[in-house]
Parts: sequence; structure tokens; C-alpha cells
Amino acid sequence: MKIDTEMDRMHDHGPVYHETDLSNFVAEPWNALSSLIIALPAVYFLIKYRGQYKIHAFIIYFCAPLLIMNGLGSTLFHAFRAHVFFLIMDVLPVVILTLGISIFFLFKLLKKWYYVTGLVIILVGLRMLIFNIASGSDAINLSYLYTGMLIFIPGLLFVIKTKYSCIKSLLLSTLFFAVALFFRFYDQFPDQLMPMGTHWLWHIFTGIGAFFLGRYLINLKLQNNYTNALAY
Repeated sequence: MKIDTEMDRMHDHGPVYHETDLSNFVAEPWNALSSLIIALPAVYFLIKYRGQYKIHAFIIYFCAPLLIMNGLGSTLFHAFRAHVFFLIMDVLPVVILTLGISIFFLFKLLKKWYYVTGLVIILVGLRMLIFNIASGSDAINLSYLYTGMLIFIPGLLFVIKTKYSCIKSLLLSTLFFAVALFFRFYDQFPDQLMPMGTHWLWHIFTGIGAFFLGRYLINLKLQNNYTNALAY
């Protein structure tokens, strides 16, 4: 990868990764192929819970389609680096997905829509502030860290509220997302242990983290001690 010469030639206005090589037909083969892993948890849940879609409506009708769109969008984005539309396909689904999951937990905690709406406006404003303060890869990495906190802090508070029901899956999800974020951050350094960099590992561990987060949300529905007051 030649960051200095390629930064000004990115047709999609996206970041340059360690693997990026615009002279190849597939600019980032490892990053592109690994992106499909992100969609696998959604495919798994769609197959496993076929016939039970109404029971797990949040996962099936909201999370799964967005996760599949994110995986496919990320694949096209990393493969061709040709148009800003592919960048939008990579970014927009995950923004909607993470915000939706965060709102899901906030509603379980706060109950009142006006509390949730006010808090979400503040949190979105803080995310925009991050982009204004930081720049380049730092802004993107900090944004992902902040997004993760928007999910897992309310999620952990909800775990406490439900007397630690299904905590194992949520903790595993948090762990894998943290590992994924590390590999995303590490990819920006010039000295790498692997010639393709580590961004592809961000995709792998994100997919694993998404699986455990989905399993956590589904297991909540299946728990016998999940009370009507905290209904899914």
C-alpha cells in the first residue's frame, strides 16, 4: 500500500487501509472477502428461527436485514473502492443498526419515549462532536468506540436490571467487539505482522461479536425468568 500516493486518488472518499492497492482489480481482497463474515450471523438466525420470525421480530425484521446490507456493502466497498455509493452502503446500515439497538436498550431502561428521545439527541450530538474534534482514521476509530459504548453501557445496565440474565453472551459480544476495534486501530500503523494488515480481522471479530449480541437478544426472549414488565 502506498498511502501518500493513493490518498488523493480514492474515488469513494473513504479511508486508505494497509491492504489498499488501487492498481489491482480487487483493491482489498482480504478486507472484501472477510466482510461477508459480518452477514453470516444474520443468515444463521434467519435459518435457525424460520417459522418463529414474529417471536423474534426485532432480530429478524430489523437487525438481520441491516447486518446483511452492511456485510454486502462492506464487501463491495473494499473490493472496488470505486464510488461513494459503496461507502454509504458500508456505513449507513451499521449506523442505523447500532442506533436501533441502543434505543432498544434505552427504552427498556427508561420506559418513556421522551426520555429516550432527549438522550438520543444528546448522544448523537456528542458523536458529531467527535468528528469535528478528531480527524481521519482517529475520528472513525473513536466513532466506532463511542458507538460500541452506546450499545454496551445500556446493555450492561439492562443485564443488571434483569438480574444478570444471559450475561455470558453479552460479555462475549463486548469482548469480541473490543478485539475487533483493536485490529481496526492497529491497521493504520505502517509496521504490520501481515502484509495485508489487520483490518480484515476487524470484520472477522465484528461478525463474531454480532453473533453473540444477537444470541443475547434472542435468549432474553426465551428465558423463563424474563418478566412481563421487561417484555421483549
